[in-house]
Amino acid sequence: MGSKNEKSNFSKTAFIEAETNNNGRNLLQVLLKEDKTYTQDEVAKLVKDWKKKEVKQ
Repeated sequence: MGSKNEKSNFSKTAFIEAETNNNGRNLLQVLLKEDKTYTQDEVAKLVKDWKKKEVKQ
């Protein structure tokens, strides 16, 4: 067994399937890459940073 501090990595598909909100699924489709795995903290930071961006007109 791993230590309590060990963080698990999940695929893009795992995060999208776990998301219950369709808007969240759409955002994850755009932000996450198919060939990479992410921790929950990494995904939370990506979403938070994306939401802070200014809208370009």
